[in-house]
Amino acid sequence: MEFVRHNCRNNGAFGRYEPDTCERCKQLVNGAPARTSPRYEAIKRLKRQEAQRMADIRKHSCEQCGCGPVCTAFDW
Repeated sequence: MEFVRHNCRNNGAFGRYEPDTCERCKQLVNGAPARTSPRYEAIKRLKRQEAQRMADIRKHSCEQCGCGPVCTAFDW
């Protein structure tokens, strides 16, 4: 999908699109995903990674893995 600047009168606020006059509104009405900023995407990715790391730590068993007196399984 090519980049089309969204510059209609109301910018699709509250779902009020103008597909007759705005190309981006037409794309959004036809199911195109909304764009987000790269910073927002990076924050979402970091949160997913941290949630996965915490799940791995909770799932870890030192007895099964044979860790020594100090577990260093997640110190990378």
